[in-house]
Amino acid sequence: MKNENQLLQELKQGNKTSFKSLYNNYANKLFYFSLKYTQDQSEAEEIVQMVFLKVWENRERIKPELSFNAYLIQIGKHMIYRAYQRKELKRRYEMERSKQVSLSDSTEEYIVFSDLETHTNQYIKEMPEKRKQVFMLSRFEGMSQEEIALKLGISVGTVKQHMNKALKSLNNKMIRDGLLTLLPFLFL
Repeated sequence: MKNENQLLQELKQGNKTSFKSLYNNYANKLFYFSLKYTQDQSEAEEIVQMVFLKVWENRERIKPELSFNAYLIQIGKHMIYRAYQRKELKRRYEMERSKQVSLSDSTEEYIVFSDLETHTNQYIKEMPEKRKQVFMLSRFEGMSQEEIALKLGISVGTVKQHMNKALKSLNNKMIRDGLLTLLPFLFL
């Protein structure tokens, strides 16, 4: 079996067999490291996949003389932090949404909120399928652009384009329908 330095040198050249060997050597360790912090098996598995995707995407910049284990852990920590941020953002969004709903004890406020939600859902439904998927994964599941790209098998640039078009489309339709003043509540 080749030593780690050789595997890393070959990985830099795009050798998939070396990549697979490194994956097999480190995936379990990275999984348990991630699980310790996320307390969620599927999230830990996803982090492992994302870390190794980053390794593959940035293989040319790997420095074989440095610790590959430390490199993986550093990327893993970043991914875990991002996952925590997404959870926190979702929690705050749900809290704010709950607060907004509980504050709307008048019929008029309830109708305005329902109308906004109905219009927004309709606008999203009218989006082209890929754009709708990208928007929903970003805004409702809190996924990063890199995670969305990986999940949908498209480039990060394409994800950015879909998000820009989705937000612009929503903005234009809300202006047209006089709902723009309520938009900030929707995207807290």
